[in-house]
Amino acid sequence: MIINKKLLLCLINKYGSRTKFDSIKIFYFCLMISKFKKRIFYLFLVVFLNFTSCVVFYPSAKKVVKYGLKKAPIDVIIVPGMPFDGKECDEKIKKRIFWAVKLFQDGICKNIIFSGAAVYTPYIEARIMKNYAVQLGVPNEVIFTEEKAEHSTENIFYSYQIAKKHNWKTVAFATDPFQSKMLARYTKKRFKSKIIHLPYLEDSIQSFNKLPIPKLDIKNAYVPDFIPLTERQTFFQRIKGTLGGYIPFEEEK
Repeated sequence: MIINKKLLLCLINKYGSRTKFDSIKIFYFCLMISKFKKRIFYLFLVVFLNFTSCVVFYPSAKKVVKYGLKKAPIDVIIVPGMPFDGKECDEKIKKRIFWAVKLFQDGICKNIIFSGAAVYTPYIEARIMKNYAVQLGVPNEVIFTEEKAEHSTENIFYSYQIAKKHNWKTVAFATDPFQSKMLARYTKKRFKSKIIHLPYLEDSIQSFNKLPIPKLDIKNAYVPDFIPLTERQTFFQRIKGTLGGYIPFEEEK
C-alpha cells in the first residue's frame, strides 16, 4: 500500500480526532521507514556486487600496469584528487602524485590531467596536485587541471572531455589499485575509446618518500565562501554522484 501526502491529508480531514491523527502519522512514518530500509538494502546490494566482481575478477596491479605499459608512450594520464586539509597532502594523494611524476619522467606519458574540485575542504584538489608535481620537476606546460569533478566517476568523465579537446588518442587512469579496480567496469562501458588503467606500484615510488616535502603555494587553490559537499548534498545524493548520476553522458557521443 502506498500513501502520499494528499492521501494523508484526506485521512486527517476524515479522522479529525487527535488520537486517530497520531495513529495516521505513526502509520505513515512506519511506511517511510520501510521504504528507507529498502533503499538501503538495494544500495548495499549494488555496491556489494560491484565490489566483489571487481575485487575477485580484476587482475593484480602489476599485471594491469604491465599491459598498460605496452601502450606507451601514452598521450595523457588522468589523476583523481583527494581532499587537502590546508597543511599537508594525505599519504594516498602523495602516492598518486609520485606515480604521475614517475610515469612522466620515465617517458610513459606525455601529459598529466589532475582532476578534482573543492569538495570537502576549501581547496581545489587539482591545483594542489599540480603545484606539488611542479615542485617535483614536472614542467608546468604539460600539466592540465580539471576543476569540476566532485566524484571519482566525474574525475574520469570531465578529464576525458579535456583529452578529446586536445585530440589525445591514448588516455590512462593513474590512481591507487583499489580505486582502479572499482572503476574498471565504468571506464570500459562508458567511453568509446579505451581508457588504460595504470594503478600505482608501491615499490616503484618508494624513492620519492626520501625527497624533502615541497613548500606548496596553496593560495591559488583556496575557494572563499566555500560550502562542503556534505552540506550541499544528502547522503543519497552523494551516492548518486559517486555512481555517475549527475554526469551529462549525452556529451559522450
